Amino acid sequence: MDQMPLDKVNYLHMAGHLQVAPDLIIDTHGEPIIDPVYELFDYTTSKMEKDVPVLLERDFNFPEMEELASEMKRLREITTKNSKNHVVHP
Repeated sequence: MDQMPLDKVNYLHMAGHLQVAPDLIIDTHGEPIIDPVYELFDYTTSKMEKDVPVLLERDFNFPEMEELASEMKRLREITTKNSKNHVVHP
């Protein structure tokens, strides 16, 4: 991420994936987000110079609403912590 032009980012897409081989991961939008992805999201948003919208994408294997709400809560906690505007979103 340190080499990416983060000033050009207009939104972030967050989704789960499926590891189909040791060297192949597919962005399926059908699984929960794993901890290393949240960690990368945290690192990335801390480096960005502006706040951007975040899309949590789930196209199939829909979990119970509580699980989706938990993912949203975790994303919101990270974005709030790293916010450049220091605005708390409901």
